[in-house]
Amino acid sequence: MYSALAFLFTTIEMAAAIIGYAMQSQLIFYNVLVYGSPFFMLQNAFTSGSIIREQNPIYWGFLVFHLIKYFCIFRAQFIEDSNVLRTSALIFEALYIALSSYYLL
Repeated sequence: MYSALAFLFTTIEMAAAIIGYAMQSQLIFYNVLVYGSPFFMLQNAFTSGSIIREQNPIYWGFLVFHLIKYFCIFRAQFIEDSNVLRTSALIFEALYIALSSYYLL
C-alpha cells in the first residue's frame, strides 16, 4: 500500500518537472524543481521569504505534498518487503533530489 502511494507521489513530481521542461514553461519547471524542493524550503525556512510567512498557498501545498510523500516512502521502507514500486519510488526521488540540487546550485 505505502509502496504504491510513494510511487504515485514520486511519479507525479517527476512528471510535473518533465512536463514543465518539455513545454519550456519556466514557471512550472522552476516551481516544481527549485522553489518546491525540500532543499529550498529548508534553506529559506527562517528567512524573510520563508514558508511560514508566505501567503501563497502553493508553497504550503508543496510542503504538505513532501511531508506525505516522505511519510509514505519511510513507511514503505520499514514495513513492507522490497518490491518494484518501492524501488522505483526511491529511484525517482533520488533523481528529483539530484535535479533539485543541480538547479539550486
